[in-house]
Amino acid sequence: LARMMATQFQCEFIALSATRVLMEFAQRKCFFEQVKNATVLDGTRVLDLITKPRGDRLQAMGVLTSHPDQPRIEADLVIDCSGRATAWKGWFSQRSLPLPRETVVDARCGYSSRLYRPHDAREFPWKGMVSDTAFPDRPVFGAILPVENGDWIVTLGGYNGNYPPADEQGFDAFARSLPTPLYHQALQRAEPLTKVRAFRKLEKHWHHFESYNHPLLRYIAVGDSAWSFNPHYGQGMSVAIVCARILRELVNKNADLDSLPRRYYSSARRFAWLQWDTAAQLDLRWNGTDGKRPWHSKLSQPLAELIVRAGQHDRVVSRALLSGAHILKTPAEALTPEVWARVALYGLKQLVPGSAQFCAELPDAPIRRGALPSL
Repeated sequence: LARMMATQFQCEFIALSATRVLMEFAQRKCFFEQVKNATVLDGTRVLDLITKPRGDRLQAMGVLTSHPDQPRIEADLVIDCSGRATAWKGWFSQRSLPLPRETVVDARCGYSSRLYRPHDAREFPWKGMVSDTAFPDRPVFGAILPVENGDWIVTLGGYNGNYPPADEQGFDAFARSLPTPLYHQALQRAEPLTKVRAFRKLEKHWHHFESYNHPLLRYIAVGDSAWSFNPHYGQGMSVAIVCARILRELVNKNADLDSLPRRYYSSARRFAWLQWDTAAQLDLRWNGTDGKRPWHSKLSQPLAELIVRAGQHDRVVSRALLSGAHILKTPAEALTPEVWARVALYGLKQLVPGSAQFCAELPDAPIRRGALPSL
C-alpha cells in the first residue's frame, strides 16, 4: 500500500504554523493596535437579536447578551461571525422569517488532534509531514506540523466515517495504520503533551443568501455563519478574511446599510463559491458522502484525483496546486497548458505496468531539514 514519496523542492510559498491560541492572540493584539474604539465582552453569549418592523420587513437593531452590565447592545448593523455555532436559524424561525435555501455536502469527515514534543527535532529530515488521502481506497490522513515552543500539532482524520479514536491507545493504533511507517515512528520519538481531542460534524454548508429576499434588514452572516467549509482543506479563515475585505470596500463605496446585505452576498459569492464548490467536489469523490453530485462528476472527479496524484511527483503541477490551495490563483489560472501536459504525461506513465513503489523509513542519522513531504 506504500506510495512514492512526493518530490521535495524549494518554492515561493511560505506557511506559518502555529496553534490557534497564538494565532488568535496575535490577531487580537494587532486589531486593537489599529482600532481604538472597539470593545470586547469576554465570557459573553449573544442570546437573541433586537428587531423592529420596517414596512413589510424587519430591521436588526442590535443584540441581547448574557453580560450583566450590557444585556442590550443597540447597533446600526449586526454582523454575525459566530461560526458553525451561530443561532440565526432559530432567531429567524422565531420571527417567522423564511430561511435561505441551503446546500449541504457531508463526507462524514472527522479528525482527532493532540500536542507532542519531539525528543530531538534535529534527527528528523523534515519540518512537517502529511500523509494524505488517496481515492478510492485510502480515506484516512495524518499530519504532523510544527508549532511554537518546538512542539508538534499531530492530527489524524478520515472520510466515510473512518473517524480516528479519541483515546490514546486508539489514536496510536490509527497512526500505525497509515501507509507510511514514518508517521508512527515520529510519534514514538516524541512525548505527548495533551489529551486527544476529537472533532466531528465537519459537513460543508452553503446558505444561499445571494439569492435570498432578505426580509431582515441590516443583518449579515459572514464566515462559517453563512458558508461553512471542511477544515481539512484549510480554506475557512482565508475565505473569511477576503470576504471581510469585500465588505469593507462595499461600505466605503456606498454606506447605504439597507442594501448592504444584498450587495455583500452578491459580491462575496463570486469569490467564495468557487473555493467552496471546488472542495465540495473533492468531498463528493467518496461514495459515503451525502450531497448532490453534478452531472459531470464521473469525469471531473477522477480528473481532479489525477491532478492531485501528479502533483505528488511533478514540481510544476505541485506549484499549481499550491497556488490554488493558497487561493492565489483560480483553477483556470493555475492549470496552464504546461500543467495539463505534465498531468497527461503522468497519467500515461501510470498505464505502464510494473511502476516502482517506494516505502520511506526514518533514517538513523540526522539529515538536512527540508520541505514538507507528502506521503
